[in-house]
Amino acid sequence: MVSVTSHELKLATVQKDTYEVKQIIDKKQMKNELYYLVWYKNELRKDASWQKGTDLIEDGMDDFIDDYKKEANKKKKKK
Repeated sequence: MVSVTSHELKLATVQKDTYEVKQIIDKKQMKNELYYLVWYKNELRKDASWQKGTDLIEDGMDDFIDDYKKEANKKKKKK
């Protein structure tokens, strides 16, 4: 059995992986929640992942969402 005092204990540092967004490429509605398909820099497009819109906004990705909406509106006008 090993015993240590509280000043000998060190807090673990949690490293949170961060990814840089390249572009939002799609969106969908699931269970009253809006999701965006996020393509990350240095990743293949096929590896894009669905993220909750609220989480993206909390993380400051509003500009990427706005850019996606502008592009989607341009595509609608072309049709």
